[in-house]
Amino acid sequence: MSEPAVKRRIRVLTEKTIKQLDKESYWCGPAKGKLAEVATAYGFDKGVFKIIKSVYGKISENELNRLLNFKEAPLNSPCLIEVWFWKIRSREPFCRIKLHYNQPEQPIDELKKLGLIA
Repeated sequence: MSEPAVKRRIRVLTEKTIKQLDKESYWCGPAKGKLAEVATAYGFDKGVFKIIKSVYGKISENELNRLLNFKEAPLNSPCLIEVWFWKIRSREPFCRIKLHYNQPEQPIDELKKLGLIA
């Protein structure tokens, strides 16, 4: 796949994620700065800071480890990590997994059983 096509897919995925997150959260936006290196979007919902990583189909183990070991989230509020799995041309994610911030030794067996880790 060409580089412009990959960038277009990433841009569409980010837009779909923001649109879906905007329906659920009070405040959200695309990830910027250091957060953009590991995540797609962020949001606040009922006092909880959410970090969202959206992927098509499966997430690589390397991407998941980078997300779980991210150390730059705000410390003044609880933080939740969500991984959203999308199918191409879908309007909503087909699976959403909630993980906990700053706990790299989380059981990821559920993702492996579902075949969501590449």
